[in-house]
Amino acid sequence: MHPLDTIKIYMQRARMVPAGGGPILRLSMAGAAQEIWAKRGPMGLYTGLGANLSGQVPAGAIKFATYEKLKRHVVQQRLPDAAQGWGEVGSAALAFLACSLVLVPGEVVKSRLQAGLYPSFREALLRILEQDGITGLYAGYWATVTRDVPYTMLEFGLYEQFKRACQWSVQRDRLHSSEEWAMGGLAGGVTGWCTTPLDVIKTKLMTCSRSQYHGYLDVVRDVWQRERLGGFFTGGLARVLWLVPFTAVFFGSHEIIKRFLQSQRARSKSLVTDCWFWGRYGQAATLAKCTSGKPHLHRLTPRKQWGMQCRRHSASLYGRRIRLS
Repeated sequence: MHPLDTIKIYMQRARMVPAGGGPILRLSMAGAAQEIWAKRGPMGLYTGLGANLSGQVPAGAIKFATYEKLKRHVVQQRLPDAAQGWGEVGSAALAFLACSLVLVPGEVVKSRLQAGLYPSFREALLRILEQDGITGLYAGYWATVTRDVPYTMLEFGLYEQFKRACQWSVQRDRLHSSEEWAMGGLAGGVTGWCTTPLDVIKTKLMTCSRSQYHGYLDVVRDVWQRERLGGFFTGGLARVLWLVPFTAVFFGSHEIIKRFLQSQRARSKSLVTDCWFWGRYGQAATLAKCTSGKPHLHRLTPRKQWGMQCRRHSASLYGRRIRLS
């Protein structure tokens, strides 16, 4: 998926100006891939992968944790059913703002590497800090917020709505993993295309020198004058082809991990409040409770017919024997 992102960044920044002047000719996906291959070799398509992971991994964890907390404790508990859809959208926006401080520096370094401005991650980081200081790592921050807040709101909102529509269609409350992955990919593809103009503006602000543009509106004016409406959708197809599998994995993995953690939490809660365990010996079983009061799995040692011992805490177990059916 990363090569498609590299092609998209290269298309959005690169400009082919005809010798006699006139409108700018935009690179196609194939043309961008050929240029990258010719200049950097096959590994050039993976330029900026390390910088991307350094920002996306912690940012994704922060975003999902924030979204789930807000959804569980605010939206589902404090909002009426009619307002929960808007609550989910607002939770998604706040979730992105929470992760943006981690995401944007990695995005800046990755974009400049993909655009071919620096040869390595270390060189890019040192040059940015030397020329612009720590604020250089947040170049295009507000453009990123302007792109990703509506992107995250639309992405999470569409995913929740697509899931509900799928549940209604199949007449099941619990979707299969393949269905969740499909709904995630669909939400990512629609959202990716709709937010491509915002992505173009963000890329130009991150990859071009500060003297070239004087702000968000300056980029909008420049793109319109040089490339008209089509310029705002440069790299749109590459963006969709990258985001469909990315968001499918993103949401699908999230649902699997969420279900696992919920089952572990329910099991832990059950152990704390009840603390009953099964111990098997011979042809009978004992339902026993450890007098230490600590929730844990027991490995049991039979002593007498009614006596059992917890090896971990040296605490006695009590209960009743029952025959196995």
